[in-house]
Amino acid sequence: EEISQLSQNNPTHIRQFNAYLNGEILAGATVFETPLVAHAQYISAKDEGRRNGALDYLFDNLISEVFKTKAYFDFGIVNEEQGRSINKGLWDWKEGFGAKVFAHRFYEIHTNNHHKIITE
Repeated sequence: EEISQLSQNNPTHIRQFNAYLNGEILAGATVFETPLVAHAQYISAKDEGRRNGALDYLFDNLISEVFKTKAYFDFGIVNEEQGRSINKGLWDWKEGFGAKVFAHRFYEIHTNNHHKIITE
């Protein structure tokens, strides 16, 4: 429901890509697109899709063909449990495509103190 609403509000920025075999969907990913970045999210594959490499094929095509002119292809996070642990298998899979993992810094700003924010 959330993706449908996002897609309706941003029809040129959210696209669904799937890999099929004999008309059956085996793997898929939703891609959020900006002028510089293609960000993959909601990545999934059926067991058969994992066994026959459908997800790998899909991502190879996305990186080398569909989004080859983008400055960045973002695979998304590799953490779980609100960032408290790393999914090593997911990390290894993403690095297999040449991705690099890095830590994000998070900041919390209380909006009742917005007047204390300094901008330059």
